[in-house]
Amino acid sequence: MTARIASLTPKKLLKSWAAWGTLLVVCSLILTYIIWPSNHVSELDPENPHPPGAKALAVVLARHGISIQIAHNESQLKELVEKPGKKTLFFTGNSYYYGNGHSHIIPHLVKQVDRLVYANLDTPALESNGLNLDVVPVGGAVAAKAACPHTVFGKAKKTSPNDWAFSPDTALKIPYIPCLDDGYGLAGAVYRPASSGTPETIVVASGLIFQNSTIAEDDNAAAALSLLSAHPTLIWYVPSSAATITTVDEEKSLWPQWYPQALLLAEVGIVLFLLAKGRRFGRLAKEPLPVVVKATETTKSLGALYEKSGDRKRALGKLQAQTRTELEKLLSLPTGANNLVTIISNYSHLNEQEIHFVLYEETDLLKGATALKKLQQEVTDNVG
Repeated sequence: MTARIASLTPKKLLKSWAAWGTLLVVCSLILTYIIWPSNHVSELDPENPHPPGAKALAVVLARHGISIQIAHNESQLKELVEKPGKKTLFFTGNSYYYGNGHSHIIPHLVKQVDRLVYANLDTPALESNGLNLDVVPVGGAVAAKAACPHTVFGKAKKTSPNDWAFSPDTALKIPYIPCLDDGYGLAGAVYRPASSGTPETIVVASGLIFQNSTIAEDDNAAAALSLLSAHPTLIWYVPSSAATITTVDEEKSLWPQWYPQALLLAEVGIVLFLLAKGRRFGRLAKEPLPVVVKATETTKSLGALYEKSGDRKRALGKLQAQTRTELEKLLSLPTGANNLVTIISNYSHLNEQEIHFVLYEETDLLKGATALKKLQQEVTDNVG
């Protein structure tokens, strides 16, 4: 005995709830993928809410009244630097972009800023920016050294952890002043005073004190705020392929991070609702015909509708018409007979005026229904 496999036709697919459900789920996933925030952002990016990013620091700076301007390429950087006003220029580490022609305009741009801060750059990137410093890997917490000017790290006493530092051979050379010394000759940062043609410069070997994941440890937040809030405007240079200048403000930074998940949950809920309500997606229910409905059921349903609507006058009118029809049949009269009231008076103790009032003019539902029942019963008894 062989099993017969049912053929799948386009018509059957259109009638299949499973096909429609699958289509809705696929469309929802595609829409979610399109609108889901991209994670392809740079380390120490002020718009990056993930652990390696620096969005937490950017939000706090915005709350302190610092105007943060973000540049992603040389033309944007030049446009922002040439604007009037005191400003801090913050270079975040990305050796790929710095090593591919993104640093040759820096020498003539740095003259137009009041403070220059480098962070998280490797040795080749530092050299491309004219900084003769060697970066070596380290570990653990380091304390801020008093030799740094008070305005550099503010009241911060210790930052941690630091995964990179500057070697003593380069950090101790003039004009650098070592900062964040771990006691073993390695400096977590160096300070270079302002001179003719160059602003005061602070170079931080590690970017961990700025990151979302470690900003709250020890005095990292105080150190980062002191470094970047010296002037009203902060130009945050994040080399990338982005093509627009953006501004970080408090309202934008406070946008909830869970909204993509909430949107996905709403989409799933809509799909499930459509599947639950989409009865036409399945086969039509079969019912044998003709359908027999009892007269009493119809009458009760009609009465319930009248009661729900509160239309008592219409309900009494239906009862009067039905009573007249039944009396006409009982008295063998044609439908709509003009002499119905006169003939009924021969079988009732009521006069014609009273009969006419009961059959045509009564408006009280309870009284009318009672009078109609009594009149019909009386005529039936007398005719029989």
